[in-house]
Amino acid sequence: MIELEKLAQMSDYYGSDPTLVLAGGGNTSYKTADVLYVKASGFPLSGIRPNGFAKLDRHKLQELLLRGYPEDTPNIDTQFIDDVMATRLPGEDKRPSVEALLHHSFDFPYVLHLHPTVINSLTSAINGEAEAKRLFGDDCVWVKLVHPGYGLARYCYDLQQEHKARFGVYPKFLLLQNHGIFIPGNSPEEIGRVLDDVVSKIKACYDKTWDADLAPIDTESYGAVKAALSPYYGEIRFCGEKSVLAMCENIKAAAGLLKPYNPDQITYCRSFPMYCADISKLDADMKAYDAAHGGLPKVVIVEKVGLFTCGKDAGETQRAMLLFVDAAKIAFFASAFGGYHQLPDAFTDFIDHWEVESYRLGVAKTAL
Repeated sequence: MIELEKLAQMSDYYGSDPTLVLAGGGNTSYKTADVLYVKASGFPLSGIRPNGFAKLDRHKLQELLLRGYPEDTPNIDTQFIDDVMATRLPGEDKRPSVEALLHHSFDFPYVLHLHPTVINSLTSAINGEAEAKRLFGDDCVWVKLVHPGYGLARYCYDLQQEHKARFGVYPKFLLLQNHGIFIPGNSPEEIGRVLDDVVSKIKACYDKTWDADLAPIDTESYGAVKAALSPYYGEIRFCGEKSVLAMCENIKAAAGLLKPYNPDQITYCRSFPMYCADISKLDADMKAYDAAHGGLPKVVIVEKVGLFTCGKDAGETQRAMLLFVDAAKIAFFASAFGGYHQLPDAFTDFIDHWEVESYRLGVAKTAL
């Protein structure tokens, strides 16, 4: 099927670009009148082939979208996942993306969903909604923070229908607060033109430049931190980029790093890093973090020393570093749009306990 080949090519193209996709994040789809082909969980966009997409019955998806759930439905999130799984065509055994119903809701054959740093520097900004309106006008619909799952899919569907009723056309793309972008289109080329325009307009607003050059390392302090952390972990990774180190100078400078911006960060970095102001107290800080959070941190910020990611192996620390430096860049560039907007604690707690994120983390352990 030529359309599935195009979908795989589009997915690989964006999935292979580290400025757009980190740790396999994002998903894509193609649909006919009857079938939705959506990226299956466990298949990274980079290198995906047509067999990496789950096949779902769109008639069943539409029934699910419009039917909804009573507010008192017990275990609604688990029920929703089960209901999406039940829309798979006979013989399909892959697990579809949890955002499959949202993909179905677009009245276009192709859909691209990504969470790049540049997009989230706007979606995770205090003035993000107003700035999106200024930059993109009625081409864009802003989607306020909504729990993922059925509620988000139905909310996005309703927003699209309202836009069509008001303007006679569907929006060119959706910007999801503290999440990312959805771009529907009639072809991968059309989607690419929209994404290029969005990215260029956001970057044109930046008022400062990220400094990725490596700063000189204080070898004595670095060694002391490594020695203190080593008994707890199999692998420790350090980031010495100058812009990162500037955010580790003191607790005030690190404020933009202390709470998460999006679900990916929570999944791979835990919800909160550990901040250590005094190396001599690092071991005590570790024990206190463990007691407060029910586990060890994956990210440790040591004042005036830098940022460390910690885990069982190189893959775990690499994913954590990618996503946490991404968070640092979001905080840094969001200054162009009124400053950063971190996730509310209640939303963070929801993601922390959401089965889908636990599943994603389990799958990720086999990657990288």
